[in-house]
Amino acid sequence: MIFSIIRQQLSGSINISLPFIIFYYFAPQYALSFAGITVYSLLVGLYIAYVVYITTRNQAKSFLFIPTDDRKKQFDNEISRCGLDLKDVTIRYAYVDDAVALTFFNTIAVDPMVWSSIQEDPEALKAREVVEKYVIPSVPENKKELHNAISSNLSLAAQKFIFRHELAHIFYNYSTKRIVITGIMAAIAALAALFFAYKVIPILGGFFTLVACICLGALIDLLLGYAVNYFFKSYEEKRADIFATRFSSKEEIKAAADFFENYEQAAQRYRKTIDSKIFSLPATIYGGYIDGITRAHYLREFAQLK
Repeated sequence: MIFSIIRQQLSGSINISLPFIIFYYFAPQYALSFAGITVYSLLVGLYIAYVVYITTRNQAKSFLFIPTDDRKKQFDNEISRCGLDLKDVTIRYAYVDDAVALTFFNTIAVDPMVWSSIQEDPEALKAREVVEKYVIPSVPENKKELHNAISSNLSLAAQKFIFRHELAHIFYNYSTKRIVITGIMAAIAALAALFFAYKVIPILGGFFTLVACICLGALIDLLLGYAVNYFFKSYEEKRADIFATRFSSKEEIKAAADFFENYEQAAQRYRKTIDSKIFSLPATIYGGYIDGITRAHYLREFAQLK
C-alpha cells in the first residue's frame, strides 16, 4: 500500500503541475528567478486550496436526503443546545464508509447505515435504499464486517455524543482551516521543489530536473501531510471531543468511550486483513485521528469530572 500512496502522490503532483509547467514554458524569464519561484509557489497553493474547496463544497451539495419531522426536531434541539444557530448547520443522510459521520463546511453527513436513531425517518430509508443498491455491492467483505461492528456498537447515547463532536467541527471552522493548511502545504512543497530544480538544472538538464522536481515535491507533500495529521487534525479531533463532553452527560460520554474502544478493536481486526505497512504507523500520523483505545481512556477521565 505504501507504493500506491507514493504513486498517488506522484500522479497528483504531475496533474497539478501541468498548468504551471505551461506557465513556465511561456514565461521562463520570470519563472527562473527568486521572485518568479515564490509567486509560482503561491499560485500552486492557491490553486490547490481552490480545488479542495470546490471538491468539498460540491460533495456537500451532492447529499440529497434531508431529515424530516421528529428526527429534524431532535437534530435542531441538539444544534441549539450546543450553542449553534440553526441556519448555520445543515444535516444530510449520506454514506460515509467507516467514519460514522462527517462534516463538510457547515454540512454534517449522518450515515443511515449505522445510525439506529434515524431509521424511522422516510428520508433515511430512501438513503439506505440508494446505498444498498449502488454502494454496498462494491464494498469488500472485510469492510462489511467492520460496518456491522460499528452498527452493533453505536448506541443512542454514543450517537448523540458523535453528533455533538461533528457540531464542534462547524463551531471551530475545521473544514476552512483544513483547506488553508492544504494550500500552505502545496505552496511549501512547490517552493522547495523549485529551488531544488533551480540549483540542479545546470547539472541534470531540463527533463531529469523536471522528474526530480516532481518527485521531491510529492515526497515533501506526503511528509507535510503526515505532520499535519499529527499536529493539526488529531488536535482538532480531541478539541471536538472536549466540546462534545461539555454538552453530554456522564452516561453519554461513557457510552461514546465504549463505542470508540469497540470500534478500535474492530478496526484492528480489519487492518489485519489488509497487507499494508502503513498501519504500523500511529493512527495520528497516517490518518490524523486518535485511536479508539486512547480516545476511550481520556473520555472516561472526562466523565469522572462530571
